[in-house]
Amino acid sequence: MARADRLAEQGLWNESVDAYVAVARWSPDARTRSDALYVGGAVAAMAGLDTQAVRLLRRFDQTSPDDPRRDEALVRLGTVYEQLGNPVLGARAYEASLDFESVGGGDRHLHAGDLWFQAERPWLAWAHWERASEDPETAQQAWLRMARTRLQVGDYEGADEYYLRMIDAGASDEWEQLARLGRAVCAEGRGNYDQALAELESLDGEKVERARERVARRDPRE
Repeated sequence: MARADRLAEQGLWNESVDAYVAVARWSPDARTRSDALYVGGAVAAMAGLDTQAVRLLRRFDQTSPDDPRRDEALVRLGTVYEQLGNPVLGARAYEASLDFESVGGGDRHLHAGDLWFQAERPWLAWAHWERASEDPETAQQAWLRMARTRLQVGDYEGADEYYLRMIDAGASDEWEQLARLGRAVCAEGRGNYDQALAELESLDGEKVERARERVARRDPRE
C-alpha cells in the first residue's frame, strides 16, 4: 500500500492504480484491501482513468457495504458514470448513496435528478428535485429546475408556482432576478402583459431589455 501511495504522490497515475489493484487482490488483510479499493478508485477518478475507477469503486461498494466511506465512493462513482456518458448508471449510483427517508443530501438529490432528466426520465428527476427542495441549501436550485421543466411543456401556471416559491423563500438577488424573469415569461405566455412588464420593471441587463421589447410588441394594446 505504501508503494502505491508513493507512486500517486509522484503523479504516476497508471502505475499507482496498478499498485492499488495488486494490493486489493493479494493483501491478506481485509481492511487493507478495502483501503486499496477506495483510494485506488479515488486516484483513478482524479486522473481520468474512468474504466479503472468504475472497476475499483464498484468493487469497494460490493465488498464494504458498512464502510462509512461508501456514500462518498458512490457519489464519485456517479460522477465517473456521468463523464462516461451513462446518466442512468450515474443516477443509480447517486441514489444508492441516499436514504429517501432522511432529510438532507440536497446536492446528491439534485445530481441524481439532473442525470435522470438527461436520461429522459423526468418523473424520476422530479422526485429527486422535490427532495432537494426540502434542503434549504438546495431549495432554490431545485425550484428553478422544476419551474423550467414546467415551462418546457407550456405549463405556465405550474412554472409560476415554483418561481413564486423562490421569491417567497427570500431568494438572494441573483436567484430573485431569475425567478422574476421566469415569472415574466409565464405572464407573457398567459397573455398577461401588464404583469410581465411589472416583473421586468425591477430588473436590468441586455436580456431583460430584449424581453421588455418582445412583451411590448406582443401586447395588442400597443
